[in-house]
Amino acid sequence: MIAAVLVLASLPGVKAQSVEESAIYEITIDYVFSNSSNYTAKNVVARIYLFDNWSGWTEQRVLGESIMLDDTPIHPKIHDEKDNRWVEVELGTLGARTSKTVHVTQVVKVETVEFTIDPTLVGSGYPEELQEFVQPVPNLFQSDDPKIQTLAQELTENTQNPYLQAQQIFNFVVENITYETQTKAHSALWTLNEGRGDCDDFSALFVALARAAGIPAKVVSGYLFSENALIDHSVNTDYAGHAWAIFYVPGYDCWFPVDLTVPARIEELGEINGRPYMRGKAIGSFGDINFYHLVGAITSGKEVVQNNEIKWPGPGQASVTWSYTEPYNPNVTIDTGGTVTPVLLLDLETTAATQIKSDGSLDFTVRVKNRGTSDVSSVRVTLEYDPENFEAVNVENEKNTLKSGEEWESVLTLRVRDNAYGENHIVGVRATYTSDYEGVEKSYAASSEVLLSIPPKPPAIVLVDYQTLLLLIAIAVAVGAIAGAVARKR
Repeated sequence: MIAAVLVLASLPGVKAQSVEESAIYEITIDYVFSNSSNYTAKNVVARIYLFDNWSGWTEQRVLGESIMLDDTPIHPKIHDEKDNRWVEVELGTLGARTSKTVHVTQVVKVETVEFTIDPTLVGSGYPEELQEFVQPVPNLFQSDDPKIQTLAQELTENTQNPYLQAQQIFNFVVENITYETQTKAHSALWTLNEGRGDCDDFSALFVALARAAGIPAKVVSGYLFSENALIDHSVNTDYAGHAWAIFYVPGYDCWFPVDLTVPARIEELGEINGRPYMRGKAIGSFGDINFYHLVGAITSGKEVVQNNEIKWPGPGQASVTWSYTEPYNPNVTIDTGGTVTPVLLLDLETTAATQIKSDGSLDFTVRVKNRGTSDVSSVRVTLEYDPENFEAVNVENEKNTLKSGEEWESVLTLRVRDNAYGENHIVGVRATYTSDYEGVEKSYAASSEVLLSIPPKPPAIVLVDYQTLLLLIAIAVAVGAIAGAVARKR
């Protein structure tokens, strides 16, 4: 018996496990402050955003950081605000046609999170301090625009539950807006009118619709590590920028994350003016944020629109102030650039065989790639499955060491039980490994999932050997002859 299997999708897994699913990155960004004029800039002060620790709707921890002014280590004052963290660097005097560089390196650990909300436990009403997050922001979150207000009402009028309302807003945005790379960020109203946009635009529209429905919501800006943009282990920060959103869930009294554009089904891939271009269909993640997301900053929208241009805060963004002798005002500009380099990161790619074997077994090919700069040990891959639908044949494999950049392939096998035929199933693959990067030997994990569509079981074919067939024929002939003789006697 051989049956074809349709693999519907290979999805990043985000299940809560006893061993944390996490990755560690080193982010290095250079901020170059240049005086392009013939006049001297005095008392030059730079403000630079830093990565921060987060817990709850995301799990992120800064393991280490260093700041240098040109080639000299410095220890400037670091400011912690309610939502963001930034550093103030005194550059002193910047002479005519000169520049100074602030070099920031941070090591950040990020864990996968998966939120599960019971809608029946969701409350109503919000704390007074959250009122600013339901307010409109001109040219960004136009939640007071009649078109956005009418749409928000239509999307949420069938329920008073804010969690379900937000879910319906999420579904509308991902189903009705085409994902398309943009050269700049746009407002919520622009995105709705144009019916297209990228992560910035999707997030702005979600936040505006949520606020129009009375749900507190904010935009999260940061980086998304993508293997598609890898160059020598690293991703350029110019191409790694990403935005998603959070909204508040009363009753649970927590912020809930939504990524409206990851994952996405890319239908067109190319390049425009030297930058990657993608077009396709957003799928999004409602409550699931994997360890490829690095949180840079959160914003209510205030001070984001500057000179009719939307600039999200976060690492990679800086501002500068200076004084001068009248009337000789110098011109100080900022150029930034950097890399996101995975230190500990395993990528999993899992594919299922297209056919079930005659004995009912189904093979899964698991490719594990060490994307990090560190070697890892005790790598183990394991299939996770429903024992009511599948039986273990070979569900685990192990490798002592996986070096940086190395790829390891394993073939694991399940046997399909009879009741699994004609149904869709999810089979998970989990990889665990160890590293002493954090000073002690610790365990880490990564996972992926394969969505299978198994066709109905073909009918069994009964095979009879040649001698048995002759015997059956002889018996049939004999029975016929006896029956004929009985009939003649009558």
